[in-house]
Amino acid sequence: MSTSLNKPCIGKRSEATTRDHERFIDRHRLVLLRYLDGVAPGSAEGLDTLGYIERVLTEWQETFGKSELTDPTPEERTFWFALYQLEELVENPGPHIDPYEKFLMQNLVEIRELLRHRRPLPEHRFMATRPDGT
Repeated sequence: MSTSLNKPCIGKRSEATTRDHERFIDRHRLVLLRYLDGVAPGSAEGLDTLGYIERVLTEWQETFGKSELTDPTPEERTFWFALYQLEELVENPGPHIDPYEKFLMQNLVEIRELLRHRRPLPEHRFMATRPDGT
């Protein structure tokens, strides 16, 4: 069989993977916003914040870790930045808010609104990658 016959299948698979990835980000964007707004978990079965973050990272790795995806858009980078900042905030809880935590919270307020409105991550101020480093 000619390799040229396989190229359309690869292209279709890549397009399907890209669509699946976009749906993954959209679905988790809405859930992440609930955590950032302080209204999640919404049920007794809901995960705590670190559990949710771990689930997102694990699900992404299992589903897309070996996929060939296009580079992340600045809007997708907003999602990852918000997720990682939230993780950093909740990993080290303490009775008092130190200056670094206050800085993280201020960033998250801004990033939450960018995420809510599907706005790009300002490249000149912030950087985030997918779990695989892209």
